Amino acid sequence: MPWVTVNILSGHGEDKKARLHEEVAKAVYTTLDIPPDWVKIQIVEMKDADHSIGGVTVDKIKP
Repeated sequence: MPWVTVNILSGHGEDKKARLHEEVAKAVYTTLDIPPDWVKIQIVEMKDADHSIGGVTVDKIKP
């Protein structure tokens, strides 16, 4: 059973996250040729202040 974790910055709506679950699951089960219910997906939302690029937190980079 594959388990996929997707890390994203917070701020995406529930509709977009639901679509992300569907599309990632489809990519996994079609690629591996397994039943859809074998695919487990977890979305982890990160606050801008908890994520950095080059040592600078995203909240300082975003306009």
